[in-house]
Amino acid sequence: MNSNDMLDRIKILVSERKYIITTHALIRMSDRDVTTKDLISLIANGEIIEDYPNRQPCPAALMQL
Repeated sequence: MNSNDMLDRIKILVSERKYIITTHALIRMSDRDVTTKDLISLIANGEIIEDYPNRQPCPAALMQL
């Protein structure tokens, strides 16, 4: 599955409120002054600007609004 397909799947799950934000993620978000609302808005409206499909332990992408 490529990054755009994965993002489309994540958008669906977020719109259905089927997601969990881990404690670790919440701490990192707090460190960066990112709210849950900011995160959801980015997922819903953002675009992938850099893709890291081979990043370990899991693929990653950089997004912007």
